[in-house]
Amino acid sequence: MKTLVEAVEAKGGVGKSLSIELAISTLKGLGKSIATFECDSSNATTTSRYPDTKFVDLESIKAVGSLVTLFSNAADFGVMDTGARDEKIIRKAMPAMIETAAQTKCQIVVLRPITLDVSVHKNATEFAKDYCPEGVKIVFLRSVACGRSSDAFKRRWDKYENKNKLVASGAAFEMDLEDLGAEYAENLSFVKKPLRDVVAGRFDHLSAKSQLEAKEIYDADARAHIALWLKAHEAKFAEALRALGVKL
Repeated sequence: MKTLVEAVEAKGGVGKSLSIELAISTLKGLGKSIATFECDSSNATTTSRYPDTKFVDLESIKAVGSLVTLFSNAADFGVMDTGARDEKIIRKAMPAMIETAAQTKCQIVVLRPITLDVSVHKNATEFAKDYCPEGVKIVFLRSVACGRSSDAFKRRWDKYENKNKLVASGAAFEMDLEDLGAEYAENLSFVKKPLRDVVAGRFDHLSAKSQLEAKEIYDADARAHIALWLKAHEAKFAEALRALGVKL
């Protein structure tokens, strides 16, 4: 594996799984081979959409061994989703992850979804302060949704000097994660399919009744909206990875 992309944030409901979905969709669109991993045992969102996803138990006595196996994967990219309760576990595992990544010549890119919550700001900036000097790259994804505007982030988020310095140095990158639509994002757990399959209307795995419900939620207009959302965000996410020195 050349690069591990993982989403981390102690607070739930901030867009970690959507960030991971964007990462996977972008990399698949670029023709990259991907291994998906999950360490969120309480809400296996990525596993429900990508059945080949492997669970990584970072609290297990075998955790370091699991990391070696993870980083030795032959895929171009590894993409790992985490749960809200997992940030402390991830922090505890980071030294071993960084060491193992160095041994296997792998990069680590961490996605940090950002809302207007000050606790989210502090979690993200403290994580970046601790691990960017160790070579970890960060993508801050500002969630411009649910009434949050770009201007709202300027009032507080943009005043974190440490974050601004990391962005200026090329250790971190900022981008907006614009509104996909709450109904469309939340019902991905119902259809259990990636966004690319939703755009293509692939609901044959569902029961006849559920297919009708899925087609009602994701009608032609909704699928066109999602396709445009993906196109714009995939381009921006690819730009973020290239800016952080990730070879695509």
